[in-house]
Amino acid sequence: MVAVIYYVTVIPLVVAWAMISLGPLGILLAHIQWVLQTNAITTMICRNIVLSHMDNQIFDITLYLNGQKEFLRKAKFIKVTEKPHPTHGFFSGSWQMTFPLLVVHLIRKGLILIILALLSLIPIFGPPITNQVLSGRRGFSYMRRYFALKGQSAAEAKDFQYEHLGLFFSFGMAAGILEFIPLFSIITITSNTIGAAKWSVDLIKKSQK
Repeated sequence: MVAVIYYVTVIPLVVAWAMISLGPLGILLAHIQWVLQTNAITTMICRNIVLSHMDNQIFDITLYLNGQKEFLRKAKFIKVTEKPHPTHGFFSGSWQMTFPLLVVHLIRKGLILIILALLSLIPIFGPPITNQVLSGRRGFSYMRRYFALKGQSAAEAKDFQYEHLGLFFSFGMAAGILEFIPLFSIITITSNTIGAAKWSVDLIKKSQK
């Protein structure tokens, strides 16, 4: 479905640009681009939406099989502290402070998204470059289950990521290369999840020493 939508909406523009720039060879390059980009988009959707629940189960099973039964048992009793409901009105002073920050945050996110989208449109080289640029975020997404089981807040998880940024980038780069293989990305998502769980086992053992 993703491939069809992409082919109908984006590929005509890419083919036209490629033909003007490269002639008949551009048609071939445009279709290679189509395969690479649709694979990347499909992988992202599967990892974050379609297969997220199954990946969590695979993650937990891997922890269990690697001797982390006690860690999983304790994780079931994590207490989540409810945040108090704000008492300020929508037009209160706090809103006047947070709204500009929210706008700046959304603009920054939008600009990053646009830059990455344009970068991925570069024939042949764009998709793999974009894939590797997102290595840090990818590594963090695979480790989200570990942070959830450990009961860490979003801020604590981010702090841990920044303290071990090199490890997250290294794992994300390797995972991205495997995800980049067309038609096999669903299988490699599972193997990457197992790899993240193995990494988590190592972190748990180190924290217990």
